[in-house]
Amino acid sequence: MSSILLQEADGGRKMWARLTRRDLRDIATVLALGVLLLPLLPDRTVDPLEAINPRRLGTLAVALMAVSVGANLGLRHLGPMSALALTGFAGGFVSSTATVAALADRAREATASALCLSGAALLSNVAMILQLGLVMWMLSPALLSYCLVPLICAATVATGVALALGWRSLRAASGLDGLGVARPVNLKAVLVFVALIVALLLAANLAGRWLGEGSLPWVLGLSGIGDVHAATASAAQMVAGDRISTGVAMQAITIALAANSMLKCVIAGVRGGWRFATPLLAGTLLMIGAFAIAAGTLG
Repeated sequence: MSSILLQEADGGRKMWARLTRRDLRDIATVLALGVLLLPLLPDRTVDPLEAINPRRLGTLAVALMAVSVGANLGLRHLGPMSALALTGFAGGFVSSTATVAALADRAREATASALCLSGAALLSNVAMILQLGLVMWMLSPALLSYCLVPLICAATVATGVALALGWRSLRAASGLDGLGVARPVNLKAVLVFVALIVALLLAANLAGRWLGEGSLPWVLGLSGIGDVHAATASAAQMVAGDRISTGVAMQAITIALAANSMLKCVIAGVRGGWRFATPLLAGTLLMIGAFAIAAGTLG
């Protein structure tokens, strides 16, 4: 027992030694925002359309930053010898789009590994789906309860296809260091993310008033091309405020998921070539199909 504790302590010291000043600053920033800023934000709607709740949006932003920082530290601690599957999965928590782009670049250099790299890219989508669940849970637990089965189906199918593409290869060392992912805590990016959600909420509320509720799934869904998390957050916030039903929100999230996932497939094709993009596209279509079919059964 003592030897195990010593090994764990040694591992902890090594990880602590790898922390840079930027890492410590990122951790301190997340803690400061969570402890000092969040309590100051009003926990009520503050706009004439009654759509924007600053406390909920702030909590969501801090939670996503915390997940991103943790995943980024994990990737850097594991380094280039981490398993490819774990690299793709953890990278998805930092940025699934950036992870797919980095894996695509790797696939262009090592065409023989394109198939298993596609599997790792699919696992980054699994992380994205889990983050969507986190967004729903933070802003509208009722929406998460409603969408839980489609989320599980999509994640299960994506994981299954990824493993089918080559479990042994996915266990091999990734050879990727950092995945080219940007700094996980970027206050400018956080402000842009929150501003995007606010803009989407206002646009969706105005569209609902002018064009009817039938326009909302497309207004929110197509915005997912740029950021599926923001689109999902907007839908969840509207459900929490009784502005739309869970069914309408489900439609919007399905469109957003499809639009964003197809964009990543385009990036994969441009940067990684057809050997990498084709299996990723097939797995992505199955993932989206599983989500849509499960969502359709809910009525």
